[in-house]
This record gives sequence, structure tokens and C-alpha cells, in this order.
Amino acid sequence: MSANAAAVNVTNTNTGSQGHGTLSYSNNGYGLLGESTHNQGVVARTHSNSHWGLVAQNVATTYSGEVPGTNPGGAIHVDGGKNIGILTSGDVVGIHAYNSAHGVAILAEQSGTPGDGFAIQANGGQHTAIWATNQSEKPVVSAQSFGVDNSPVIVGLNGSNAAQMLRDFMGDKRGAGEFAGNNGVIGAAAATFGVGVAGGALASQGWGLYGYGVAGAYALVTNGKSEMDGDLRVFGTLTKSGGSFKIDHPLDPANKYLYHSFVESPDMKNVYDGVATADAHGAATVELPDWFETLNRDFRYQLTALDGAAPELHVSKRLHGNRFSIGGAKPGQDVSWQLTGIRHDSWANDHRIPVEETKPKDERGTYLYPEGFGKPASAGLAARISPHPH
Repeated sequence: MSANAAAVNVTNTNTGSQGHGTLSYSNNGYGLLGESTHNQGVVARTHSNSHWGLVAQNVATTYSGEVPGTNPGGAIHVDGGKNIGILTSGDVVGIHAYNSAHGVAILAEQSGTPGDGFAIQANGGQHTAIWATNQSEKPVVSAQSFGVDNSPVIVGLNGSNAAQMLRDFMGDKRGAGEFAGNNGVIGAAAATFGVGVAGGALASQGWGLYGYGVAGAYALVTNGKSEMDGDLRVFGTLTKSGGSFKIDHPLDPANKYLYHSFVESPDMKNVYDGVATADAHGAATVELPDWFETLNRDFRYQLTALDGAAPELHVSKRLHGNRFSIGGAKPGQDVSWQLTGIRHDSWANDHRIPVEETKPKDERGTYLYPEGFGKPASAGLAARISPHPH
């Protein structure tokens, strides 16, 4: 032994695998206790690039954390008080944790009052702060919060006030995670039938996935086919290049589909039809719902006599009081009628669909269907607005 700037300095020149510098045992007390009033309590170093500066092992054969009411033992237990529990730095790995059994590699707990601190705080500088991998079917990262104020389990920030904007908008609708930055969450599925990002609502009136866009931003953009199993409700205007219904073919439902295109017009037009039976004088009155004239304006009529000609068939009284009258039919004759009107309810009046529109400045030079004009897909508007995380 030799004295240096230390109370005890131990050097072991044995080059064997059991050439320990200091070996301490204890039945009930600490195996090794290092304490300092003004500096580090214990410093462990290694000069090997394939070994660790500190190795802590727990050779117990069971995991007591599986038993309710007990505290799990571990290789390392750190209690930072009101300061940082573990602070790491270096050019290589700060902490390497490995558990080959059913226990936990790293367990971090913050038991102070709300706002006191974090269980784990990682600052990666110009590199990844936390990197987690798992070669089994278990979750790579599992996080759970028992907070009473809907506090998120995971919060990700990337040098912006986006997280605060999201919190201001969501209010008390807090979630398990909050992510802000150039890209909030990126999820990719590399396997067949895999899911890149899964969201589920497990209670009434919940949302499995919520998108929020401000200042002209898109709340949700999909690139490629999209499927929705269930009802779709849109509170704004639905704009599309085309549309149809697609059902199992009534005559061969197992092997064929049947399509019908939507009926469209440049107006916000509603179509109504029916069959009226003329009375003994060749007249009929068509009664419509009491909301009809409140919803519609600018009416158009079509009449067709059935089972025989009716040269004098005509609209004898135009729509008024939610009814119109037919004249000139044969006694007892059926008349097929069609009536159209243009919506003029308050929503339609405030959101009239334009028939022609000059493209916004940031969309000029792009195409909704570039292939139809001999342009590459990159000239399409979809290529510009589709998300390309960077």
C-alpha cells in the first residue's frame, strides 16, 4: 500500500482475472461506503474500451417486484435526494444496463411532490439522448403514469413552443405522450400487416387519433390508400376528385363488386322525386316536409305521365307552403315527378362552393392529376403536401 492524496490507496499488481484492488463483504451493512463532504463520494474508472468503470451485480435468484407490496432489488439503487440521481458524460456509453432474466434493467422513480424533478432526464447534445432496442416481442419502452392531473407519461420537445401550443389547445385532454418539433411522432411498420402508429379510444366519447392544424396547416395528410372501417363525420366541406359507392355485387356478392358514381352539379343541389296519383279531375297535390322551403330555393320541376299519354300534364301551382300541384293528367293516372332545389340554409350560405377558383399562390404550377396532363407525379399537389419527415 502507498499513501497518495487519499485516505487509502490500494494497488494490486496481480494480472489474473481475480486481481481485485479492493474486495469488501458485509452481512447487513454496506459492502463499500464512500462519502465526501465537498466532492464525489465514489469515483470508478477504467482504461479499457471493452469494460466498465463500475460493475454492480445483484445475484438474487428472484424478482421481488412481482410480489405486491414489496420493493424490487436491483444491481444499482441511486437516491439523489433533491439533486440529480445519475449524471453521465463521456464519448462512449454513459450507462449500459442489461438484465437477462425477468427483472428490470433500469427502474427510475420520482417520488417527490409534483414539480420536484424528473425520474430520468437525458440531454443528448448533438446525438441521441436515449436509444432503446428490444430483440423480443416485448415493448421497447413501457411507460405508465399514476398522476391525478392527467399528466403525460412521455413529453418530447424539440426547441419550439409547439408543445405549449398543443397543451393550450387540448386543455385537460392530456395524453400519455406529448411530442413537439419538426416531427412529433414518426412510426414505421416494416412487417406485413404491421402498424406504424396505433391509437385506440377505450372509453365512450374518446378519440383514437386526434390531428390538430392551425394557420393553414393540415391536421391529417395521408399519402397512398386509406381505409376507414366505420362512420365518417365531416363538419366542414368535403372536396374530392371523384366518388362512388362500392358494394358487394347483388348477383354475385362473393366474387364481384358494384360501383355507382355520385350525382353532382355546380350548385349545392338537392334532388327529390316521387309518384303522385291524380284524382277524378286529373289533378294531384304533392305534400313536402315542413322544412322544405327553409332548406331549398330556386326550384325546378319535371313531370312524366305513366301508363299513357297526358298532353296537358303541367304544374298547376308552383311550390308554396311546402306543396305544389299537378294538373292535366287523366283521372286516376300515376304521375312521376322530380323536384330539385338549391340549399340556402345558414351553413350553405356561408360556405358556398365556388364553381371556378384561381389556385392559391403556393399551389400554382401543381396538378391534382398530373398524369392526365403528361406531367410526372412530382408535379402533383399531393407530392408537395404529403409528409416527408426530415
